[in-house]
Amino acid sequence: MNWILEHLQLVIALAGGIAYWLKQRSEAKAAKDPRAQPATMAAGDDADRARKIREEIMRKIAERRGGAAVTPTAKQSEEKKFQLPPLVRPVAPLDTFGGPARPVVQRKPAAIPPLVSAKTESDEAVLARQERLAQQMRELEAQRVVTLKRATVVAEATRVAEGISERAASAVRQDLRDPRSVRHAIILREILGTPVGLR
Repeated sequence: MNWILEHLQLVIALAGGIAYWLKQRSEAKAAKDPRAQPATMAAGDDADRARKIREEIMRKIAERRGGAAVTPTAKQSEEKKFQLPPLVRPVAPLDTFGGPARPVVQRKPAAIPPLVSAKTESDEAVLARQERLAQQMRELEAQRVVTLKRATVVAEATRVAEGISERAASAVRQDLRDPRSVRHAIILREILGTPVGLR
């Protein structure tokens, strides 16, 4: 179970691949057998609905022309009632007025009106703003130079202090290696340190 949760993306991709494969198989099987039932009831309903709409359009066209309405005979309706609709039924384009379908006239896109430019700042205002920005840039550059100098001085002082402390530490180590210097340090501590009675 943990493996499935950790590899959820892989499981989803695998399930999608299997579903796609099954769908392709069912479509191929339906294409081989044209007399087969539609894959879903919706496909049959759509074909029936399209047929009814076509009949309604033909009836209205006949009424406009003044002729009798075209109605399917009882035999035709009986045949159609028990006949399964094909999976894909071509629909011929019909003109609303009963004539052949006219070619679609492509309309040119409407011309885009030219953009009306809004009132812009005057040249003097633009120059003044640019001068202010240039002045701010100069001030910032001067501050950067001063900060850089201070940082250089601080870094140099730190380096010198580290060198002095290193030399002092090496001098103390040298003194502790010499027995006479150790004796001298003990005597100085006794003399300058806390008296024995106060310890």
